[in-house]
Amino acid sequence: MIRRLTGMGAGAGIVLALASCGSSASTGSSTGAGQSVSLEAQDFQFSPTTLTAPADTTITATVKNTGTALHNLTIKELGVNQDLKAGSTQTVTFTTKSAATLVYYCEYHRDSKGMKGTLTVGAGGAAGSGSTSPAPAPSSSRSYVPY
Repeated sequence: MIRRLTGMGAGAGIVLALASCGSSASTGSSTGAGQSVSLEAQDFQFSPTTLTAPADTTITATVKNTGTALHNLTIKELGVNQDLKAGSTQTVTFTTKSAATLVYYCEYHRDSKGMKGTLTVGAGGAAGSGSTSPAPAPSSSRSYVPY
């Protein structure tokens, strides 16, 4: 049996407040030594889709798969890769590093269903997506007008 976190009551209130599809919000409360967050995997999305956390902090995430499909939670930059069986609740612990904006996703449904969210660490930074795209070519604002 999975142990319930002390702050589960507050987490349940957050999950109820975010019950609508596609909602996004910050969740969790800083305790100095760590932070707890709640995350729900549904067919085929996460709720909330936006999380925030301080830099250099241990995060304990309670992740509940309320869907009928196998999902997982992956945060590549932090070494997180946890399977989430349908109907299960998992506790995932990881430590944030410096300020960044990271993408968390289900490796089974990120590309086919868009199952992902963002984790803003500290003040944030450029979002990591696992892929890079070239920057647009600079354009000149000058135009040539003949006299």
